[in-house]
Amino acid sequence: LLSEKQAENAWKMGASDRRHLLFTSAQIYADEQHIFLNQDGDNHFQFQVSPPTHEKLSVQVNSQIGQVDQTYSTSVPEVHPTLRLEQSAKASDAPAARMGSPVSWRKAVAIAPSDTDFEHAAKWRITIPASDWVGVNDLFLDVNYKGDVARLKSDSKLLTDDFYNGKSWQVGLRRFHQEIDKTGLDLQILPMRKDAPIFLEDRYRNPAGEGQIVDLKDLTIVPQYQLTIDFPQPH
Repeated sequence: LLSEKQAENAWKMGASDRRHLLFTSAQIYADEQHIFLNQDGDNHFQFQVSPPTHEKLSVQVNSQIGQVDQTYSTSVPEVHPTLRLEQSAKASDAPAARMGSPVSWRKAVAIAPSDTDFEHAAKWRITIPASDWVGVNDLFLDVNYKGDVARLKSDSKLLTDDFYNGKSWQVGLRRFHQEIDKTGLDLQILPMRKDAPIFLEDRYRNPAGEGQIVDLKDLTIVPQYQLTIDFPQPH
């Protein structure tokens, strides 16, 4: 029997005639010949294979894979991505939320802000050097903010957005790699009014006495490392 931790980290892999379980805390996907492990912010990988394989495993990195008591470990080169952040506009007074039409089964609720509402947003310019993509599978932007709605744009194109819920916003940037290299990124945060008609825990709402709040507490970039393992085929 597997422990709870083993069960949560167990993955079936290999061809139908030679199944194995691979145990790892990393994110994983695989085909019949390869295993791909992803980790955010950690370049050291560790895994176990059961039942043990008698073939030698190899990894596609410039390092050796070690084995101690059926536990394999290796690492990929560590990288230190950077970003430049420059505020291009301060927030102004946000307009009151517009309400949608009521329906028979609920009262009217607030609707999403329009493009013109974001003329009142605080704005920042984000630049990520092209060299930061070398040696990573993805880069995750972690946006720790307070406000109503946050947007990421490239030039005038909306890439993605987030409605504030008290948690930081994490965005995988690989899908926007080309746009970022060409025009960089623009972050917009629309202030949240004290009277915003939305459900939100009190501890995440505006402090008493403030008519609205918008705050970019922290902005960090986290590399996602990938390890590719060649799973040998039987002769």
